[in-house]
Amino acid sequence: IHFINLEHRKDRLEHIMQELENVGADFNRIQRIDATYIKFFGILGCGKSHIKSLEAFIQNGGTCEDDVCLILEDDFSFCHSAAETDKAIEHFFQHIGKNFDVFMLACNVLEKAESGVPSISRIMRGQTLSGYAVTRKYAPILLDNFKKGVEMLETYGFSVHEYCIDIHIQKLQPTDRWYFYEPRIGKQMESYS
Repeated sequence: IHFINLEHRKDRLEHIMQELENVGADFNRIQRIDATYIKFFGILGCGKSHIKSLEAFIQNGGTCEDDVCLILEDDFSFCHSAAETDKAIEHFFQHIGKNFDVFMLACNVLEKAESGVPSISRIMRGQTLSGYAVTRKYAPILLDNFKKGVEMLETYGFSVHEYCIDIHIQKLQPTDRWYFYEPRIGKQMESYS
């Protein structure tokens, strides 16, 4: 589990640590990713922070237990109890297994398709990156997408919204295996960035 946190956001550090404790996360398998702060251009800093997280996951090497990385922004909140969250995640892995690229725990789904499994749908067009699991195999593809979005943000500024990484991911979704669980497992808490 990676969580992305700005050094000066102690309030959010406390929040995400409490969220992880509430669901019984193994704190030996959690890594804080020091977020990139860019004053007046937060979405660029956000993109660079997600890139850091994916690069750390890819470079880690890991074991087969580390074939999937859960990446959380520090404003992520679980919507349900630990038992309900475990049940939803177990349901996903029992039915989908590792036959996915990205499993969104929180997502604003704009277009979906049936997966053939109750409570699990394919994301054809969605946005938000507050909480998602990515496979090691797919991480380089997602990393490339993030880097292209960030490069375009650096070139054009935030006037072109489609380059924000949580929107830019829509280029991958129609052809790749992006899923979410209904009802959603998590959401972004109400907070200032």
